[in-house]
Amino acid sequence: MTKFNVIQGGGGHRQPPSPDAEWASEQLNRLIVEIFRAVVRGDDYGDRVSREFSALFDHVAKTKLQLQPVIHRAVSNANRDLTESGERSDHADEMTKVVLAAMCVAAESFDKDEYAKGRRFQRLGDLRSAIEQHIISTETRSGEHGWSYLEHLTKDLGSKRPHRRKPRGSTDRD
Repeated sequence: MTKFNVIQGGGGHRQPPSPDAEWASEQLNRLIVEIFRAVVRGDDYGDRVSREFSALFDHVAKTKLQLQPVIHRAVSNANRDLTESGERSDHADEMTKVVLAAMCVAAESFDKDEYAKGRRFQRLGDLRSAIEQHIISTETRSGEHGWSYLEHLTKDLGSKRPHRRKPRGSTDRD
């Protein structure tokens, strides 16, 4: 399974970010959020991506900030927000792994280089593994409480299954 953690440390003493750099990093985070939302929706409703990008671009141009530290901070903060456990349960951590694996599949789906298909196939395997691990762990935890997650899931799915269409050319007598 692909590792998702950022390794912290090294690089010596770093000065805290300026208020301008901090604002730009938060703005970049807002831009990333709006891009994710727009991709999921299939459109940039209300021109949110455009507005967030313009605000970031204008601020960076006005303050002459270097982008590399701003991007590094925004990406590190986003990774931390997604991966740090804190007080979360094992269930939440497993779901985070599923979400991160799905994001890797999406990233490779966007990429068009000649090796993207191979990486996407590998990431799909990672996603399947993360989903399977979540299901196995959930079943184990439910068993510890005297019930079966899988039994409950299949019962729910049974009532929601779409009716199969008859093949073309078949009749009620078939």
